[in-house]
Amino acid sequence: MYSTPNCLSGDVQSYLASLEAIEHWVLNKGNKADDFFSFKQFILHNKLWQKQLKRYATKAQNSPYLQTLIKQYPQAVSDPFLLHLSRLSLMTADHNYSGLKKDDKKRHQGKFDPNLIANTIKIDDKNQITQTQAKQTQIKQTLDEHLLGVAQFSAQFVRILPTLHENLPTLQNHNPLLQNTDTDGFLWQNTAFKTALKHREATDTHGFFGINMASTGKGKTLANARIMYALTDPNKGGQGLLWRWGFVF
Repeated sequence: MYSTPNCLSGDVQSYLASLEAIEHWVLNKGNKADDFFSFKQFILHNKLWQKQLKRYATKAQNSPYLQTLIKQYPQAVSDPFLLHLSRLSLMTADHNYSGLKKDDKKRHQGKFDPNLIANTIKIDDKNQITQTQAKQTQIKQTLDEHLLGVAQFSAQFVRILPTLHENLPTLQNHNPLLQNTDTDGFLWQNTAFKTALKHREATDTHGFFGINMASTGKGKTLANARIMYALTDPNKGGQGLLWRWGFVF
């Protein structure tokens, strides 16, 4: 607990008394709070979504691997690393599916509910379309289609993830990343490269987490590439370069 000194209590109370809410900023006279928690339709009632949810739940229940895992490691469902990979897979799938064009063959086909919308598209020239067309063209993906598509993309990404680092293109004998720089503002890159080189073998077992805090214009982008190249097994080439890139800033 923190107690305000008596000598300040009067000033503090006076200050607090002078505060007031600004209308339409932290004050809204229109009481519509109930509208935010009232839904005429809900995705949980969607038959297509229920069908896919049942399918994946059944697969999980019948999976010998998952059943063995949960018995041997009951905390697996809340394991930070597994949650991190799950979130990574979900975000990647969501980003990719949201970016699909209207006529993309990867999109789910079927009769979807237009009342629940996942995302919309921008209409460049509203003068060229009617009000009815505008309402229709603003919908890019309905919520049920989006959830089904993201689930499918997530499943595909999870299967690829364990072998992704082995299948990425290699970057071998790339001399520009090996050479020291003689530019005054970039000399720190040479030290960073040598330091990363010393820990190459250790990162194969323990992984690597790096934070690049160089100022703007000091060569962070090239330094990141050099650091990751130093950590890469020269016999395998830079397969891990892109794989680890997202973890370096």
